[in-house]
Amino acid sequence: MEVMLAVVIFALGMLALGRCVRDTLRADGFRRQEERASRVLSNALAQVESGAMKLGSPVREPLKGVYEGMELRVTREPLKEKNEKDQDITGLYRVKLEVSWESGGERLSRELTFYHAPKS
Repeated sequence: MEVMLAVVIFALGMLALGRCVRDTLRADGFRRQEERASRVLSNALAQVESGAMKLGSPVREPLKGVYEGMELRVTREPLKEKNEKDQDITGLYRVKLEVSWESGGERLSRELTFYHAPKS
C-alpha cells in the first residue's frame, strides 16, 4: 500500500512538473513574439524619424524574413489640437504603427502612437 501511495505521489509530481515545463515553453515563445513585435515597431519608428519611410496614405504591409507572418500597418492623421492662443496647430501628425500576427489560433497585435513633424 505504501509503495502504491508513493507511486501516485510521484506520478502527480511528474504531471505537475510537465505542466510547468509546458507553460514555461509557451511563455518563452510568447516573449520571443513580443520581442519581434517590439523590434518591428522600433525599426518603423526609426524609419519615420529618419525620413526613410514616407508617410501619406495608410500602409498595410506583410513583413518578410525573420518577421514572416507579421503585418505592419501605418496610419497618419493631422493633429487637431489648438495651442495656448487657441490657434490650430499645423504641420503635426499623429502616427500609429501597429504590428499584428497570429499565434495559437488568435490574432495578436501591438501598437505605437506618436507625434511627428515632417522635415521640410
